[in-house]
Amino acid sequence: MPLTAEQLDEIRAKSFLNPIDKLWIKENYNVSVRTADRIIKRLGLTHAKERTINVLQGYISGEPTRNLAKNYNMSAQNVRQLLRVRGIKRRNTGYMYRANFNYFSVVNTEEKAYLLGFIFADGCLTKKGTLTITLAKKDKDIILKFKEAMEAEHPIREHIAKTRVGDFEVVSLDITSPTLEQDLMEFGVVPRKTHKITFPKDLDSKFYMCGHSDASEFVED
Repeated sequence: MPLTAEQLDEIRAKSFLNPIDKLWIKENYNVSVRTADRIIKRLGLTHAKERTINVLQGYISGEPTRNLAKNYNMSAQNVRQLLRVRGIKRRNTGYMYRANFNYFSVVNTEEKAYLLGFIFADGCLTKKGTLTITLAKKDKDIILKFKEAMEAEHPIREHIAKTRVGDFEVVSLDITSPTLEQDLMEFGVVPRKTHKITFPKDLDSKFYMCGHSDASEFVED
């Protein structure tokens, strides 16, 4: 018996970004695989396994690649390949984590003024809009306090920095946000700031000396 217009609408609604699993149609509407294929073609859809659809839907909903790989017994490489084949642009990993991206929208406390000065001294803004702060590993507590102030979920990376005078253990924090980027640029933080640095703009004069505080004061509980 042919499917009704209402049933065809249900199938169309079930599809996600065009794909739908023909076995799902077979089981839910009691038709043969061949009939399911014809229905898919008639509706202008394509076949994909339900697991594939779940992975695509999960990724677009914000699920990290590593979680999808674990949940569906796939490698992260397979997940990335699946996204590429389906034409889904991978998101910037910086957006996977939450934070108070409006933290520097208004600098009205000594803590914010100190951290802004800290960015001028030890941070950088990349061309892609990522705030990166790198310190010696022994100063990790300072980055932890920076994370706490911004309510950031972003991980702290531990790696080796290779310089002309040797290799050093360092820790880095990367936060990507168009809002954060714009706010920092308003204060004068720009990409490749080494040769462009200027005094922070629009900063209340009462905060001018905050950057001279000893770092140990900032990390005290």
